Amino acid sequence: MTKIKYILLFTVLSLTVTLIHFSSKTFADETVTKSSLMLVKERADQGNVNAQLKLGMTYVLGQGVSADYQKAAEYFNKAANQGNAFAQYNLGSMYYYGKGVPQDDQKAIEYFNKAADQGNVSALTQLGVIYAEGQGVSQDYQKAAEYWDKAANQGYEAAQYNLGRMYYYGRGFPQDSQKTIEYFNKAADQGDVIAQQNLKKIYDQDRDLSQKH
Repeated sequence: MTKIKYILLFTVLSLTVTLIHFSSKTFADETVTKSSLMLVKERADQGNVNAQLKLGMTYVLGQGVSADYQKAAEYFNKAANQGNAFAQYNLGSMYYYGKGVPQDDQKAIEYFNKAADQGNVSALTQLGVIYAEGQGVSQDYQKAAEYWDKAANQGYEAAQYNLGRMYYYGRGFPQDSQKTIEYFNKAADQGDVIAQQNLKKIYDQDRDLSQKH
């Protein structure tokens, strides 16, 4: 198989982009303002898990309040302790990046695992990155591929791209150019720019593959 000269790194979203991504799915029809903040905080303090998650996002984004990662982590922790997968993933991200809490790979993995056990695709994808890079764990490409496979099967484009990359290099799976292209195409069809760029490199370097697809 022709080597892709500039194939890019595993896809992993930044903290803010990742948290916004999941917040927008959960609270697409609401925005916290100063006038509504008091009511949201009252509900959160009463144990309402959605309010706790929403308030955590409010402090991340600085909506109606000054951005405060420490307070965000406090509310994500409350929701995570009630089993909310989004909050578990978000809290894991805070530990992963050291935002609002001390940086702690083991704590990050703990909360990513809790979210992943509930099928959270971003937690599954992040765990794949952690095992692929050996961050806080022994490097294990097979385990990384297993996490990405679970997320890719739910249609998550970042995992689809990463899985294609594993097939390209033969890490966690036997090397397979057709599988590489299959998963890059799945991610590219959802607008993943990195997958689109790498498909172009593949096709530019191997015209026969381009004609087949």
